[in-house]
Amino acid sequence: MENKFSIGMIVFNAELFLKTCLDSIYDFAHEILIVEGSCPQARWDANPDGISTDHTLDIISNYPDVNNKIKLVASQAWEHKNEMVNAYIPYVTGNYLFQVDSDEIWSEDSLNGICKLLQKRPNIDCMEFIPFQFWHNFETILIEGHWTSPFMRLFRFEQGAKWLSHEPPILLKPLAQGGAYNDKRINATIEAGITFFHYSYLVESQARWKATFFGQYERGISSDNSTEIRMNCDGFEKVWKPWKDNPKKIEAIYGTSPGGGPAWLPQGKTARYKGSHPKVITSHPLWLKKGTL
Repeated sequence: MENKFSIGMIVFNAELFLKTCLDSIYDFAHEILIVEGSCPQARWDANPDGISTDHTLDIISNYPDVNNKIKLVASQAWEHKNEMVNAYIPYVTGNYLFQVDSDEIWSEDSLNGICKLLQKRPNIDCMEFIPFQFWHNFETILIEGHWTSPFMRLFRFEQGAKWLSHEPPILLKPLAQGGAYNDKRINATIEAGITFFHYSYLVESQARWKATFFGQYERGISSDNSTEIRMNCDGFEKVWKPWKDNPKKIEAIYGTSPGGGPAWLPQGKTARYKGSHPKVITSHPLWLKKGTL
């Protein structure tokens, strides 16, 4: 049986990379199921209905969906990210569920690699990947510390499955089976060199937004169990912004993890990226002016 990959996405104010993300996965996808809106710690950036204030919804509605793969499942305010990911579950018709964020771009080689690995090892229930995480520009990546933690992204799917949590992503098997698909997973980056490109801290608007977002956890505004994440509200001013002028000094004091490690021990460093990027990113406006980032 040919594998069918259902893409599940939750998005909010995602205009920066949403179209490029969709471009990178469209041909690979059996279907793309999108849930839009804010959770409590992002409500400060939502409209009165709790939904995106940028062009996210326009990008979804105007995307050239020639094969009718894209479905906007819901657009509203949400009380929990677990609600959001479970909202698209009833619409999944593929035998694999692929959770993708809007700033994650996949290359054709990586997607082909996933297909080949599943042909070779059809008993895989879950794949995790270590992405390239970009910082300030397209030539700098984040290494060490939590930046090298794998992301669980691909899960076997059967009717009756549901998300236990969005973070960490745990997909429960149908009740009759018990357990979670995560229980039998492989690291596809280590095993087969498969990765993706995470353009999450590329420009100031992203870094500033994330600092404000993660700062909500410190104020007790949270919809999930990520209160231990070490990314706090002053990470933008202390780490991301001054890094450009003096990277060695900033990394010596804080590392590259906004919020630092335990007791503010430096966590994470940067390295020069010398590899190639997915073809779809080369038409992105930021790429076209990358020398000015």
